[in-house]
Amino acid sequence: MLKISFVGCSWTQGYNISYTDTYPYIVHKKLQEVNVENHVINAGRSGASWHYHIPMMKYLEKTYDPDVYVIQHTTPDRAFLKFQTRVWQDQKQTIVEDRKENYTTITEHTMSHFHFTSGLAKQLITEPNYEWLDGNGQPLYPLLKKKFGLTKEQIRDRLSYWYTHEQNHPLTFERYIENTEYINNWVKLKNKKIVNIFWFNDEFSKLAYPNKIIVSNRLSFDSFCVDEGYHFDKRGNTCLADLIMPYLLPHNHQFL
Repeated sequence: MLKISFVGCSWTQGYNISYTDTYPYIVHKKLQEVNVENHVINAGRSGASWHYHIPMMKYLEKTYDPDVYVIQHTTPDRAFLKFQTRVWQDQKQTIVEDRKENYTTITEHTMSHFHFTSGLAKQLITEPNYEWLDGNGQPLYPLLKKKFGLTKEQIRDRLSYWYTHEQNHPLTFERYIENTEYINNWVKLKNKKIVNIFWFNDEFSKLAYPNKIIVSNRLSFDSFCVDEGYHFDKRGNTCLADLIMPYLLPHNHQFL
């Protein structure tokens, strides 16, 4: 059985669509249609920064031993913040798995750290009354106050520092490149295959990585996106799945 792990942000997890309309699930079904028995693990995480990938890949390696990693690289301008308090050490990473036949969805629930897109960080900083909710629709500020003793002002101050001083710092971009290179070298050392997906054609996607797909060069965001955050609908995800399929099939296996 061919085991494939997809790691990325909400572009991979899916946004306001059924899991059956995500490109990992569509790849899963397309492989079945050409008689390739497979198990797909979708480890996309909404809002994930580039810090998310390596810990999740190590978890997937230990738990599923994938043959292929399809890595959808997030943009470098995302925050990963640990709220370190006395009780932070007790907060372990929590993984929830939902398996439907040979398709598994991975969800990470951890209160001790958060991933922020640039847009979310800006809203939290500039809109004091913005309601920050968790995945279950519950307000996060009161929860963080209760669990860690962190005030709303402390959280907003930390985010503001990142947004102003760290987000576009040259060292952030250097670390992003180092992270991407580490991912590729790590997969190579494991003797596994990797497919690198970059959403945009920028200075980072132009670097030399194997099996590379630059989405904005191949597909139209205007035609397939469901919002201004570049999230695909089923049609866009189907087209992306078609771009990925040749990297997954043996050379002598015709993709219809």
